[in-house]
Amino acid sequence: MNRISMRRASAYAAVLVATLALAPSAFAHAELFPNQIPSGDGYLLNLAVPNEKEGASTTQIQITMPADFDLEHVARVPGWVATVSGQKMVNGEMEGGNSITWKGKLSGTALAVLPFTGVPKKAQDYAFTVRQTYSDGSVVLWSGDESSDTPAAHVTASAEQSGSGGGSDSSKTIAIVALIVGALGLLVGGAGLVAARREA
Repeated sequence: MNRISMRRASAYAAVLVATLALAPSAFAHAELFPNQIPSGDGYLLNLAVPNEKEGASTTQIQITMPADFDLEHVARVPGWVATVSGQKMVNGEMEGGNSITWKGKLSGTALAVLPFTGVPKKAQDYAFTVRQTYSDGSVVLWSGDESSDTPAAHVTASAEQSGSGGGSDSSKTIAIVALIVGALGLLVGGAGLVAARREA
């Protein structure tokens, strides 16, 4: 890991720490952080989902990848089991995926922060549909426009590329972020990785 990549990973860790430092009540809906990233390169995103129902727990969270956004890796979050759907076999390895589903339990006013990496292939706005299932059987579908009560999670990719070196650097970056934040005891889910795509 070169010095530039280490600085990049440390910056991502700082974003996670800042996110977790906010009160869960500050999140009115499912959101992705950061919400502005460069296109054409692997980038770490954090899906933040609050539990908003009294007397019910969140038991499942699913995020669907929009067109032209390639899923790379999913961080392992203790207490949650992640499953990637839509993967394809490439050179003997499972790669890609069109959605991630986390199953676990989120109660009270807690906030789930679920990291993953992906590549926005074009410079444009990406809308991610998030499906939140509660223990009472109710479902909240975060897929509306920004003015709705259930807006989709958005990320805007710019034409500026970060020049980080692509997917292999992305896998190293998410590993370092998980270790840094896990060591601080601040990441909801701590350290460890589930590879949605393994590097050859």
